[in-house]
Amino acid sequence: MDNQEYIDINRYKRIVIKVGSAIVANNNDIDINKINEIAQDVSFLINQNKEVLIVSSGAVACGMKILKIKKKPENLPLRQALASIGQPYLMSLYTKAFAHYLLNVSQVLISIEDILSRKRYLNAKNTFEALFGLKIIPIVNENDSVAVKELMFGDNDSLSAHILNLVEGNLLIILTDVDGVFDKDPKLYPDSTLIKTITNEEPLLKNLKGKSKLGEGGIASKIKAALTASKGGKTAVIINGKKTNPIKSLFLDKNFLYTIFLPKDYVKSKVYWINNCLSLGKLYIDRGAFESIKQRKGLLAKGIKNIEGVFLKGNVVDIVFEGKSVAKGIVNYDSTDIEKIKGIHSKEIDKILGHKTRDDVISTDNIIILQNS
Repeated sequence: MDNQEYIDINRYKRIVIKVGSAIVANNNDIDINKINEIAQDVSFLINQNKEVLIVSSGAVACGMKILKIKKKPENLPLRQALASIGQPYLMSLYTKAFAHYLLNVSQVLISIEDILSRKRYLNAKNTFEALFGLKIIPIVNENDSVAVKELMFGDNDSLSAHILNLVEGNLLIILTDVDGVFDKDPKLYPDSTLIKTITNEEPLLKNLKGKSKLGEGGIASKIKAALTASKGGKTAVIINGKKTNPIKSLFLDKNFLYTIFLPKDYVKSKVYWINNCLSLGKLYIDRGAFESIKQRKGLLAKGIKNIEGVFLKGNVVDIVFEGKSVAKGIVNYDSTDIEKIKGIHSKEIDKILGHKTRDDVISTDNIIILQNS
């Protein structure tokens, strides 16, 4: 079956492109020619009336170039300092490259807290919508300079999957330094075979490892990001970004090699966000609350036996019954308030807290029931 049957440019309106450090960096130097090539490819998509967002690594590599550091430091504060130094330089390269095609770019730095908080998530969403409306190409990176280790995406592959959902894109293109996903490491085994189509999480994918020298990810993190996208009803492809004009070739060259992750059933953006969002706490519930949730009703304070973790209103938590996580949801109260109102009737909330946001701790439309619950 011809690859071109799967990648039809007309299907996709909003495209997220993830560019890794291994693509924009070359022998401890920044590959300006590749950045210019990416701009050329994106201009091709823009001329096809597509909206494009780029998630780009490379800030640390740029910082290393500026300070003439040959080896990436292990020390997190030093890496963060390098990201701070390199980010303006990286953006200057993108700005100059896109200006050649009369296109404007913007810089958006995202932290994991912007994803975990529903309010900040929606604020970011509105910002991106405004940028798309202005025909601007957002260049996104994790806000490495101020992130703490416990609250980091860890790699831009994971970030790109979250951003794809945030902007409600329908195609994720991940650029790496191999032709896609192989049954074993193609750099070590010449007889490895490219897996052209992935429809589920095959066992062999779980055994794949490997990280780049400059980046934080590897093929495993790229597969995870692509699977996350496909489970949300979106198409994802892993392609060789080292090849000439790889993005344009993906759509125009029938012989171009890649791995495609076919989309599962469409999932609403909020449901996708809750399902893939890191839970910051747990609510332990009684049988009555569990039965209520199964009937698609909200979670009331009366049904909460105990809580675990520190979280804010708008964060996602796990809902646990008899030692098993049965659902996830967005809380209407923070952990301090829930600790005070657990086990009590809703009409008593205002008396105890001095205010009442909602009768329920988690509203019906903000709960997803987990599989096998």
